[in-house]
Amino acid sequence: MIIIKRVNYRKLKRDLLDYVGPSGIWPLIGSVDSADEEELLEIAEELGYDVSDYILEDEDFDEDEIEW
Repeated sequence: MIIIKRVNYRKLKRDLLDYVGPSGIWPLIGSVDSADEEELLEIAEELGYDVSDYILEDEDFDEDEIEW
């Protein structure tokens, strides 16, 4: 059985940029800014983010979000 979770990538990306922005490390900021969904998940895990905090419930689902 495959379980598909909907992730709020927009919020995840915004939070990651808020986290890395003050560091002033432009390669890190650029990698977050240009990351696709899979890369965002990898970066979030590397930085210790709990990705489950970004999983949308059915009533929170926005058609612009992508399923993984």
